[in-house]
Amino acid sequence: LDTMLGTAVLSMHQGDAYEVLGRAARAQGQEAAARQYHADAARHYADSMGERHAKTLRAMRLARN
Repeated sequence: LDTMLGTAVLSMHQGDAYEVLGRAARAQGQEAAARQYHADAARHYADSMGERHAKTLRAMRLARN
């Protein structure tokens, strides 16, 4: 996603896309990739919705686990 839109564009929609990628990677047993996708989702959510938003907090938690 960052390749297409660049790293300066942060949005909740991109966060949602990274969240889906994270869930898919986790379902396939790709834990490291899942954590990275969730970290990317958290970055987008934090910038667009705030650090205390429920989606941001969930993505941050999933990035650690």
